[in-house]
Amino acid sequence: MHWFVVQESYVVYACWSPHIPEESVVLLESGALFLFDLESCFRTSSRTSNSNVRFRGTKLPISWDADAVSGNCKWLSCEFSWHPRILIVARSDAVFLVDLRFDGCPVSCLAKVEMLRMCTSVQNERFLTFTMAGGSDGFCFALASDSLLVLCDVWKPMMPLLQWAHGLDILCHINVFRLSELRSNSRDDTYRWAFESGFCIILGSLWNCEFNLFCYGPTLPTPRGSIISEVSEVLKTHYAWELPSDLLLSGRECQCGSCLVREEILKDDLLEWIDWRHKKELALGFVILNKDLSAMLSESNEFDGFTLTRLMSSGKLESQSYCASWKLKELHTEWFHLKIIPCILWMMRTTNFLEDLST
Repeated sequence: MHWFVVQESYVVYACWSPHIPEESVVLLESGALFLFDLESCFRTSSRTSNSNVRFRGTKLPISWDADAVSGNCKWLSCEFSWHPRILIVARSDAVFLVDLRFDGCPVSCLAKVEMLRMCTSVQNERFLTFTMAGGSDGFCFALASDSLLVLCDVWKPMMPLLQWAHGLDILCHINVFRLSELRSNSRDDTYRWAFESGFCIILGSLWNCEFNLFCYGPTLPTPRGSIISEVSEVLKTHYAWELPSDLLLSGRECQCGSCLVREEILKDDLLEWIDWRHKKELALGFVILNKDLSAMLSESNEFDGFTLTRLMSSGKLESQSYCASWKLKELHTEWFHLKIIPCILWMMRTTNFLEDLST
């Protein structure tokens, strides 16, 4: 067994390099960054013939501003950018680019929470979640505050490319996917352009079990040679595609108007000191399977969507499938089991529908 040792403070986030698979970076609550190189660690452990070697990372010599030292801000996340020696680090009040290619690891600011305050009435606005946008070659990142969701580019500091009012509370999860990653076995070429060029931001709260999908991408195809086509090719402009769609993470609950009203009435009937969340089973976390694995788990050859696996507060693992459709249609729920060595986990698959992501 191998252990990674960071003794300075608690770990806030850790990420693997998409450029050099054996490298990872760990962010501590103090703002300190450690770089781990597994290849050199394994070489050390093989020379010592000790299976309990502790891997010690290299602390990066970064000097943060006074706000980081004072402890008034909270560190959120870190990710590798377009270069294996460039990091994007997010804090509750700002996002920074750290360049490890030069001595002293120079730091530049990409975004500040102040740039959002002219667009929101929330006092003490702060950043809550951060992620790099997959498929953007490491240039774009998504950032959510108390009231706003923004898409930014490292080449355009302090200038959000897109902005949404998300209307969600207690945010804890954000991720960005290509729309093509959310279709496992598409046979309909009608919206091929949209799914090949578009992106989707999944943002939400596990505590409230509320998640939304925010879709964006380039402008609609225009005739070659037109002014719009030439401008779009040069500027690489992004556009928000329609309104956000709900992602129903708890698929076993009916979402008709009567059931939603009944649920709100039951919440109001509870005593003030009883939290309604303690009276129901909640999802503690989830992961979206890649499209090849989703297609393998689906028994239907026409499955055209994605599958996520969620961990429930009861300890159960459940698999839930989603498909895109213009029409509401009667779908089925069935049980199946997935064998995982050395134990068998019973999982439920609930098939739901989403508004077609191509709009």
